[in-house]
Amino acid sequence: SSSDKPAGSSPLTSPGRHASTTAKPLSELIDQHFSHFEHQKEIVGPFGEETLRDQSFEQELGQKLLDIILEAHAWSAARPKHESQVAVARYEKKIAEVMEAEKQQGTSMP
Repeated sequence: SSSDKPAGSSPLTSPGRHASTTAKPLSELIDQHFSHFEHQKEIVGPFGEETLRDQSFEQELGQKLLDIILEAHAWSAARPKHESQVAVARYEKKIAEVMEAEKQQGTSMP
């Protein structure tokens, strides 16, 4: 427990009651080999995968934006033509109605 240890001492050198049964000598701890850290698997690999996902997403998003821009441009370019065609049809219908009315009244010119 912490009350058994003098202030400022480390767990490795403290004369606590658990120190003699569980602590290894300092030389053993220094000589102990640590397990190999696989940086490729733990850091580089996931980072590369995330980068590829980001690039794929950006490419897909760019393609969708281009499609939307082209579709909007095609719609805006075709709209005046369509509106003109609708207006022409409407005016031709009105002209035909006027000509028919003149024929019925006998005021049309041959």
